This record gives sequence, structure tokens and C-alpha cells, in this order.
Amino acid sequence: MKLARHIKRHFTTSSTNPKLGRISKKIVYINSVKELHAQLIRTRLHKDPFSVSHVIKSYALSESPSYLHKAHLVFNQLERPTLLVFNHMIRGFSQSDRPNKAIDMYNNMYHQGLAGDNLTFIFVFKACARVQDVFHGQKFHAHATKLGVESYLFVSNALIHTYALCGDLGFAHKVFDQMCNRDLVSWNSLICGYSQCNKFEEVLGLFNSMQEANIKADAVTMVKVILACIYLGSWCTADSMVKYIEENNIEIDVYLGNTLIDMYGRRGLVDLARETFNQMRYKNVVSWNAVIKGYVKVMRLVEAQKLFDMMPRRDLKSYMRGQFYYLKRCDKKKSYNFFEDFVDGEDNTPKARHNVHGHGILAALGPGGHIIFCLAGWRVKDGFSFRGLNAPIVLNVLGCEDLFVSINTVF
Repeated sequence: MKLARHIKRHFTTSSTNPKLGRISKKIVYINSVKELHAQLIRTRLHKDPFSVSHVIKSYALSESPSYLHKAHLVFNQLERPTLLVFNHMIRGFSQSDRPNKAIDMYNNMYHQGLAGDNLTFIFVFKACARVQDVFHGQKFHAHATKLGVESYLFVSNALIHTYALCGDLGFAHKVFDQMCNRDLVSWNSLICGYSQCNKFEEVLGLFNSMQEANIKADAVTMVKVILACIYLGSWCTADSMVKYIEENNIEIDVYLGNTLIDMYGRRGLVDLARETFNQMRYKNVVSWNAVIKGYVKVMRLVEAQKLFDMMPRRDLKSYMRGQFYYLKRCDKKKSYNFFEDFVDGEDNTPKARHNVHGHGILAALGPGGHIIFCLAGWRVKDGFSFRGLNAPIVLNVLGCEDLFVSINTVF
């Protein structure tokens, strides 16, 4: 088997984003918009769509939901909103936590007799994709075709993205095939759709077609392609993808870095996984967990423990990896102490308890007394705790008689 080459360059160089300066600038900017809005109210121009358009845009595109609500209030005061104002609102809602409102806004505009433009459909297709509303996506697709804007590159890309996310790969590919010009986003939208639907052979086929079309891949492409290699077990192809990344100077962000670590870990190439990990300037919890999982897989448990101890912050999976390390060493005392540390932490939630019990971590701690003591340590006992006791692995440890004693003791 040809081993993959680890990557020595092209990693992102910034570990944190300089947000402080941007935040202060945004505060100054939004304050000036408020002053403009107040002036328009004083001069009674706040109902004029041309005068208030900039105010609505600034409010709608602000990252704060309260300002989007304010934009909607200003919008509702307009007697005859223009297409430009509608576009501001559709765009704002499409990127908010209420994308369905963008669909409602478009329908409102349509029923008022206004025809959308290319920007309108880019934003409303984005909203359809986020809520996976293929019905409205097809409806708006018909509108775009009738208005002659479907052929715009960005509109077609948004449409492919919508159909792909909704799982309608037939329509997505049809739009793709009808495009006169395609860019990287066109290919990535289709590749991501096939990846989401677990069509991994098709993902590799699209990547090959993409190379024949002389389109250079980026990190998004390579994440999906390497994931396809992982699920298909195509390690030789994965090695060639690593070579492609290096030769084409593709920047490795945290998502691509994590995917490479996972690929190496599944193959037992933990040294390559660790080298990739060490060269990543920014790492998240997934990065740490992936390397620890790789170490545990090949029974290099000391290194797994050391890396776990170095983690700056941990989640449920991190604790489960660490727990598994101690269980592999048959060190039940440390396993129990480790679990007690988890209980005393911030993750003592119903969901966390359910996951821990469901994976048999409590059951593996040893004698029934340990399990009783652990359950007694819960600050809150609920149905999750009870269902955890019913796990077959717990029954094997305690026995039926001890199980009922445990329930009566703890609950």
C-alpha cells in the first residue's frame, strides 16, 4: 500500500479572528444609521422607500436579530416598497434564524406585482435551501426561468445548491448540465449534494470531470472528495488527493485538516495524523478527538492520555475517548475517577447522561456498588438515568436482583 505523504505547508496561519476592531466599527456605523433614521422621521421621509432604503439595508444586514426586527418595522411603514427594499429584506431574512420569512417576503412582493431580479432569486433560493423547501424552490425556479434570470451564473449556482440540499439531485444535475459557464461554486454545490446523499462514487466521478474541465479544487471540494475515499475505503485515491492538495497549494482550513486526520486515523497512520494535527494553527474539539481516537485505535494509549490531558476544552466525545482509554487498560479505579470528573463538570445534562449511559460507560466501571454510587452522585435523576440502568451491559454486570436493589437505592 502506498502511504500518504504528510503535508508540510499551506496551513492557515491565524488561530484567532481579530473581531474587536470590527465590532467597534460596527457600533459606530449602526449609531450613524440610527441618527439617519431619526432625521428621516423628523423630516417625515421615513415612509419614502428611496430615502429609507439605506436604513432598511443596514438594519436588515446587521448580525443582530433585534435590528432585523427593526428593519421589518420600518419596512411595514412603507406604502409602496420598491424591489430594492424587498431585496434588502429577503436577503436579511435568508441569512437569519428565520429563513422562511424570506420566502414569505418574496411571495408578498410577487403578489404586489413586482418581478424579482437576479439578486432576489439568489437570496430566496438560499432561504429555500436552508429550510429544505423544494416545493417553493421549484415554484421560484419557474419564476426565474420566465423572467430569464436562471441563466445568470450566481442564480444557477444558488439553484443547484437548493436542489442538492433538498436531496433532489436529478434537478440539481439538470440545472448544472444546462449551464453554459460553470465555476468552482457550481461544481462544489453539486459535489456537496452527492456527498450529503451518500453518493460517494459519483463524488469521485464529478471530481475527475472537474479536473478535465480545468477547474482547480479548493478546501471545500477536497473535504468531500476525501470523505468519499474514507467511506469507499479507496486509500490509494486518498493518497493521490493528498498529493493534489500539496501540488496545488490548497489552503488547509480546520475542516480539511480534521478530515485528513480522520482519514489517517482510520488507517492506523497515527503519526501522519499527528503531524497534520501539529501543523494546524487552528484546532477545534473535533481535531483533538480525531487524533485521540486514532491513538486508541492502534492501542497507543499513553499518547492518547497525554493528548487528552493537553486539551484546552472538552466535550462529551472527549470524555468518552478518555473513558475508553482507561477501560482498555482495565484500570477501573481511574475509569471511575474519570467519570466522577465528568459528572462534576458542566456536562451533567439529560442528553449527556443519556449518551453516557447508552454507551455503557457506567456499566463498565465494575461492581454494582460503583454504579450505585455514580448514580447517587447525579444532581438530577430522570428517565435517562433509569434507561441507562436497563442497558444489557449493565444487566450483565449487576444481575437482575442487584439491578432492582440499585433502582430502589438510588431512585
